[in-house]
Amino acid sequence: MKDSVKSIEVFERQAKKMVKKYASLKNELKELVQKLATYPQSGIPLGNNCFKILEAGHASVASRSGC
Repeated sequence: MKDSVKSIEVFERQAKKMVKKYASLKNELKELVQKLATYPQSGIPLGNNCFKILEAGHASVASRSGC
């Protein structure tokens, strides 16, 4: 049986907006899909064969002056 990575429509819409703001996010999502293909049960089990994945992205770490 081959494992597959699925996302919900809400995530797809939000990710599309975020990719415009953070250029590296697209590559980070690709890396996450590859990681999940290799280790499908990584993350926190939620039940019903679903897992919660927490990733610290490089796109969200940006220094801003005046904050």
